[in-house]
Amino acid sequence: INDERLMINDKIATQSAQIASLDQRQASDSAVLAETKQKTDSLADAVNSTSSTLTSLSDQIQSLLDSFGGTSEATSSSEPVLTDVGTMFATGSATLADLKVTSEATISGNLTAYTATIQDTFKSLGNTFLGHTTVAGDLTVDGTLSITEGSKINALPILYFQDSPLANGVDFFNGKITVNNSGVLAAESLAIGPQTLGTGIITAGQTELTIPAIQVKTDSKIFLTATSNISGNLVVGTITPGSKFKVKLTQPNLQDVTFNWWIVQSKQALN
Repeated sequence: INDERLMINDKIATQSAQIASLDQRQASDSAVLAETKQKTDSLADAVNSTSSTLTSLSDQIQSLLDSFGGTSEATSSSEPVLTDVGTMFATGSATLADLKVTSEATISGNLTAYTATIQDTFKSLGNTFLGHTTVAGDLTVDGTLSITEGSKINALPILYFQDSPLANGVDFFNGKITVNNSGVLAAESLAIGPQTLGTGIITAGQTELTIPAIQVKTDSKIFLTATSNISGNLVVGTITPGSKFKVKLTQPNLQDVTFNWWIVQSKQALN
């Protein structure tokens, strides 16, 4: 009998422990349910707030449309309509009709465009290939060549034309002036300034005349041509570089002797 009593007591203790464990689990489940209910209530409040915000936004959009005289069937204060998320993703073949960037944009790949308008500064740090190009203002190349005001060309230090060994020549004004690759200049006519071309008169009975000429040099070539009857010859006398030269007659004449003079510098003298 005592053994049976002990066994019964053990079973009662075991069942009591199981009941206590069930009570503990029930209390834990109740706490979880309470927390879940709290989160559900909070989520419901958030949904209500979002719905209210969307409704207000829809009203504002409708108000803007009304102010511009337009209507919108897609916006309603009672039933806001949202765009499906799937339709807002761009496909691989999507293109932009109009893109405006107010800050900075970096493109690491290729950019293809039919028309581009740059309002401030455009920089190309690599090779640039241009087709038909119109420059509305001044053009500067490499900091040494400039084209300004549409008609002024300046280069530092020297502006070279046709310096390639394969170049044939230069043609100005449709053949009016040409220079071949041997340096031969051909022109319809020459107009020489008064510093290197002029006339002189040696009065009757005199044998020399001083011609002021700041362009004359020691090795200048001076050509004299008589324009009146002359006895003897006209010859070049003393040359004062940068100042003057003298024209002499080999013998006095009974009448005034008129002549033309022309100063030419040699290419070696210019170098």
